[in-house]
Amino acid sequence: MIYYIVEPLHQRIFPLERACEFVAKHDLLRGSPMIIFGDPMAQATLGLPPNPGNLVLNDCDAAKEREHLRQAPVGSVGLWDNQHAMAWFGVGISELRGLGYSILFQTDREAWFGVEWVEPGNVPRDQVYVVIRKDGM
Repeated sequence: MIYYIVEPLHQRIFPLERACEFVAKHDLLRGSPMIIFGDPMAQATLGLPPNPGNLVLNDCDAAKEREHLRQAPVGSVGLWDNQHAMAWFGVGISELRGLGYSILFQTDREAWFGVEWVEPGNVPRDQVYVVIRKDGM
């Protein structure tokens, strides 16, 4: 259990929760034609049912993922991050504006010092989550 907590990648739940709170507080998913998640934990955190019909399906091929994001209708809303989304789907936060998205909210966090002193290759990184909306393209 302790190993799980001190593992920096597992600490991304903290900025994820802040981003989801922003989405819920502003009721951003109501009326959104499509919902976009770079981290499937956002879907669970927001209490959405499994596989809602308006979920943009992700693809581990970066070119296909960019095309899915490009094709999402104007008004689509979602959450993207700099770790899970980048590792699995190959699309960074810095690319989202070029794909037609605006950033409505951003939360940053530096992972606590943890097991990197035991496993030097496991260095904490800044953890960033953004709430996005498709504005055009």
